[in-house]
Amino acid sequence: MSMMPRLHSLNGLAVEVGRDKRTIAKALAGRTPDGKVGENAAWFIRTAVDALQEHDRIRHARGRQGQVPSSETLLRKIEATAEALQALLDQLSCEADIERRRAIATRDGHLVGDLDALMKQANSVAAVESRRLLEFVRESIIGGAMAAMLATCKWEIAFDGQPDAGPDSI
Repeated sequence: MSMMPRLHSLNGLAVEVGRDKRTIAKALAGRTPDGKVGENAAWFIRTAVDALQEHDRIRHARGRQGQVPSSETLLRKIEATAEALQALLDQLSCEADIERRRAIATRDGHLVGDLDALMKQANSVAAVESRRLLEFVRESIIGGAMAAMLATCKWEIAFDGQPDAGPDSI
C-alpha cells in the first residue's frame, strides 16, 4: 500500500490530530480546502497541522487583553527599543571608565532582551514564508548587540569545562 495523503473533513481531522473541531475550523478559516469528501470541504492533515501551528502562535503572541498588537504598534515598539539600545551602545563606547561602562550595561542591558522578545513576537505573527528571514535578522541584530556590549565592557564569556576567565567573565 502506498503512502498517499488523504483528505479529511473537520470531524476526521479532529479525530486524527486530537484537537477540538471548532478550534480546527477557526484555524482553517480563510484557507482554501484541499478538496472535498462527499459534499464537504476537506483538507490534508499537513494543511490542518500548519494552520493549527499558526493559530497557536498567534494565540500565544496575544497581549494581556487577549489582543494581538497591531503590526504598526509592534513595529513602533521595536523601533523605539532599537533606538534606545543604539543610544546605550553609543553611551558605552563614549564612557572612558570601564567600571562606569559596566554599571551602565548592567543597569540598561535588559534592552537587548527587550528587543529580542519584541522581534520574536513580531516573527511569531508574521507570514510563514517570512519567518526564516526574520529569524536570521533577529539573530544577527541581537548577536551583534551582545558582542558590542561584551567588547565595550571587556567582559568574556566562560564556558563550562574551560578555565575560569577571571573576574571579568560572565
